Amino acid sequence: MIRAENGIRDSPPATITRALIRNRRAKLFGLLQRVSQARTTRVLVLVLLLTTGAVWEATRISAFSSDEIWCHLRIGTWILHNHAVPRTGLFSQLASARWVDFSWLYDAFCGSVYALFGLRAVPLLLMMFKVALAAVTFLVAGGRHNFWWAVTLSALAQFTLVNPQPLPNLFSICFFGLTLHWILEARRRNALTHLLWLPLLFCLWANLDAQFVLGLLLLFMFLLAEITEKTLGLLGICKTDLRRIFLVHSVWIVAASTIATVITPYSIHLLPAALQSTYSLTLFKNFGFMAAMNFRQPEHFVLALLLFSACLGLGRQRSYDIFKILLLVLWAALAFRIQRDSWTIVLPSVAIIGDTISVHADASVAAAQKHWHTERLSVAAGGVAILLALSFIFLPTNQTLETRLESVFPAKACNYIHDHHLAGHIFNEYGWGGYLMWKLPEYPVLIDERLNLYGDEFSEAYFEVVMGKRRMETLPGFASQRVILLPVKLSMAKALTTIPVLQQQFRDVYRDDITIVLVRR
Repeated sequence: MIRAENGIRDSPPATITRALIRNRRAKLFGLLQRVSQARTTRVLVLVLLLTTGAVWEATRISAFSSDEIWCHLRIGTWILHNHAVPRTGLFSQLASARWVDFSWLYDAFCGSVYALFGLRAVPLLLMMFKVALAAVTFLVAGGRHNFWWAVTLSALAQFTLVNPQPLPNLFSICFFGLTLHWILEARRRNALTHLLWLPLLFCLWANLDAQFVLGLLLLFMFLLAEITEKTLGLLGICKTDLRRIFLVHSVWIVAASTIATVITPYSIHLLPAALQSTYSLTLFKNFGFMAAMNFRQPEHFVLALLLFSACLGLGRQRSYDIFKILLLVLWAALAFRIQRDSWTIVLPSVAIIGDTISVHADASVAAAQKHWHTERLSVAAGGVAILLALSFIFLPTNQTLETRLESVFPAKACNYIHDHHLAGHIFNEYGWGGYLMWKLPEYPVLIDERLNLYGDEFSEAYFEVVMGKRRMETLPGFASQRVILLPVKLSMAKALTTIPVLQQQFRDVYRDDITIVLVRR
């Protein structure tokens, strides 16, 4: 303190400066709080959250990264033209073999969208899926109760889903999230309202994708948790919350949902086909996405962060919720073992973190956010629809997309085969089987993504031949292959064009930067 000439003590400049800084900080924080709580701000943020992925896809066009979409388009077109469900190996050299198309409804949906929009339907499908994924993750994270945390968790969850493709497994991710959300809401509110929708959901799910089996596993985990908590509560071993959901009601809902999965054109034959296609031995042996997580990608660390945060949240609550514990333990084991299924731990982690935050949130804030949700949801939905429509308008034309495909798939080679009327069956690369089905439906493929059609024995023999571990002549049906279409950089293609013995059997008739076509002499 210093003394002024009039005898009054004044504060030193440093003290005045600190007071001004504190005052400005308080004003800034107050302004940020008012802006963050403004309904207009939240609507804009929600629209951005839901549409960022779709807008990015419209400019980047990553939907053609996978060959599998072409198989769904070809089968879907066949379903629409024939008004029937396939039961044999269509467009395959095993045309008479029995085949279960567990995604027939998705195929028909793809075929319908393609009939309306042509090739632009493929990126449009992925754009719609990305909006749905963002909405489901936001809902699972507790968007009605803690908006900003839900936005953050949804963004992190979407980051872990690297390069999604317009395939039926995206339906499984969305339906799994809805099932999880409804179960947690039912347990939180002690009400059956949400669970009554599960049989209908599973009936639809079973006709869309083979991974409905993961949804059934989630239901059985819920039932196991309910039985265990009831038993421990009656025995006095563990203190649990009293549930107004009667155990018999839970059993009936799980049973009805399980029975609903056989309401398909394939009835009880669907489940074994789905398991074989989703977790076959061939997949584990030959595909990297079935390997264990190696923590060499950023999304792996984000996934681990979400899991650890969920565990910390349960510990902070000192929760004995057996269902949540089962969620983290069992789905973490699956996610870390199979990279393809890493999303199965992302959604439970996000749900548990969101639930932990909502428990500690202020009641008045939660009520205000719920009011915002019901009042402004239609505005946000309208904004999403407008941005999605604008993004679709600015998609490249079908002709431009067709030109882009020539740099990814063997489009020019297929044109050569068609124009020159090459006769005989085609020995094709596995990753191009679906595209050949689409581009050359009159030429049955040797193999494609339908592993439940070909079986583990044939599929494993094929991959051994391609990798040079087995002689080509030992592959069943190889003698009938008159045309060979392979990536030009594949080791098998190099062997066919450089080894003298093989050169005597096959000759090179077409080659470009992507593909090589050989025919028997």
